[in-house]
Amino acid sequence: MDRIRSIRVIPLIRKLEQVFEGSTYRIVSRNTLFVRVETEQGVKGEAFGGDEDIYQEKVVRVANEFLAPRLIGEELQPVEKLWEKMFSTQGLPFHNRSIHTLDMVNHAILMQAIAIIDVGLWDTLGKSCGKPLAEFWGGSRNSVPVVGIGGYYRPGGELELRQEIDRHLELGLAGIKLKVGRCTVKEDIRRVEFIRKNFPKDFVIACDANQAWTFGQASQFARGVKDLGVEWLEEPLRWFDQMEGMKRLRQVTNIPIVAGQGEISSWGCRDLILNGCVDILNVDATIAGGITEWRKIASFAHLIPFAGCDS
Repeated sequence: MDRIRSIRVIPLIRKLEQVFEGSTYRIVSRNTLFVRVETEQGVKGEAFGGDEDIYQEKVVRVANEFLAPRLIGEELQPVEKLWEKMFSTQGLPFHNRSIHTLDMVNHAILMQAIAIIDVGLWDTLGKSCGKPLAEFWGGSRNSVPVVGIGGYYRPGGELELRQEIDRHLELGLAGIKLKVGRCTVKEDIRRVEFIRKNFPKDFVIACDANQAWTFGQASQFARGVKDLGVEWLEEPLRWFDQMEGMKRLRQVTNIPIVAGQGEISSWGCRDLILNGCVDILNVDATIAGGITEWRKIASFAHLIPFAGCDS
């Protein structure tokens, strides 16, 4: 089996010409990571992943200085064994307080560093074997519908929203994941009504609040759009009410509840499922330890009748 010769993670940053505003955040630049893995037989795996901005430098340092050296000379397969080797790395450049919530940032940095290398390892393995990764992972479909993230809050209002969705349709997208939560609940309901009234009935509308609402606001929104064919409601509740709050919200609406994008491990996703908090997991593999960890999450989700897993 081919062995790993080198791994290098490179940070990329591009300042945006316009600001994108969701309910709880502003995007002024796009950050991502690029990884290149090379084997002793000359196979090169490459991948992009992640959008970390605040801690990007630390993620890159952990990946290049602490994780990559542990894998040099190791056999490329199985990737799962390499993942465990990274996850068990000691002596990382973190000042942990042994206080769960205060140390979560450090754990998140580690999992993102693992993720970018893991994605690169999988690409390298696929190229080494001359086989699409979808076949490695048991994929059975030739295509999936794609929705575009949009509806960011901008001065143009309904006119700009109409132009944006027209562009989605031109590109052949199936729908939009609409940002909600920055304005009033009533205004966001009207935005959903505008889309449903002015575009094809089969145009998918999903809504993403990015943890903006209280339980009362989220349930008010769910009632207001219950007849508008909303595909799912994503991260509706504030950070401190993820477990009990989303469980309660699922009980008062038939709109599927989505969360998991902020989880950094299979254990966090396990808890969302077992506590009845979600209908669908939207795990970000670039945050939650890469493809290897995502596959564990997906396998567990398939065992639970109400749960699905997306990435």
